[in-house]
Amino acid sequence: MISGGIALGLGLESTGLSQTLVTNIPFAELPLLLIVMMATLIGLLMSTFISNTTTANLLLPIRATLGATVSTLGEIGGSKLLVLLVTFSCSPAMALPVSTPPNAMAYATGLLENRQILQIGALISGIGLVASYLLAKLL
Repeated sequence: MISGGIALGLGLESTGLSQTLVTNIPFAELPLLLIVMMATLIGLLMSTFISNTTTANLLLPIRATLGATVSTLGEIGGSKLLVLLVTFSCSPAMALPVSTPPNAMAYATGLLENRQILQIGALISGIGLVASYLLAKLL
């Protein structure tokens, strides 16, 4: 799964699809905070349903292109900060057994129910996303 995510990310970059996606959506007209929040929430939601590493490998080429294309993002750190935030937002997603291999192993023991993982995982995901925003503020 991880290798597939890396291959898809490289494919997005080498074919120019990430550039096409960014140029066809009017990101320059959106507020900076909305762009950042959308990018991080998409990363968090995607990595809840697929591997964190795979999600990061899929989204980072698009987010790097977005940071380089939308000039107003330079005010908040440009593509570097956007890539860091998306990477950070992919990491705390732990609301489902498929989110991370440790969740899958814990669920496989039979001692946890989906509901328990979802409740604690959603809390950890929310705290992690807020911590990512606070870290970005410091950077």
